[in-house]
Amino acid sequence: MMRILGRLLLPFVMVASSIALGDVATSSASLTPLTYVVDCATQVVKPVQIGINCTTGTRFIKNIHWLSWGGPIAKATGLLTWNLCTPTCTSPHFKSQTIAFEATSLTEVKNKPTYLLLVGPADSWGIPGDSWALRTLQ
Repeated sequence: MMRILGRLLLPFVMVASSIALGDVATSSASLTPLTYVVDCATQVVKPVQIGINCTTGTRFIKNIHWLSWGGPIAKATGLLTWNLCTPTCTSPHFKSQTIAFEATSLTEVKNKPTYLLLVGPADSWGIPGDSWALRTLQ
């Protein structure tokens, strides 16, 4: 009786084992290293906010929604916010606008793949041009 039961169950056990092993192989093969971006000298993964002017905190992107991440270029939208500095920068008066931008210049920093450049519409970063070099890590 046990022999017959064993023969009947053997195909099911083999199929279940191969499915389980296949799942393990698939999940370990799909593991990829994390990709980072620099946010005010800190490496972070998919941040919801990035400081643009880290020394004064007068320009940043918040409410970031990443459309892609981990490849040579990461694409996102967010709310670029800056202090108009009127009448002075110490009495903040902020303005915001929606921005579409890309994180590029994927480089190894402290043994981690890290985006070091933001590219967006011309002159949106508070300086002439279409890009902002993120603060490098020492």
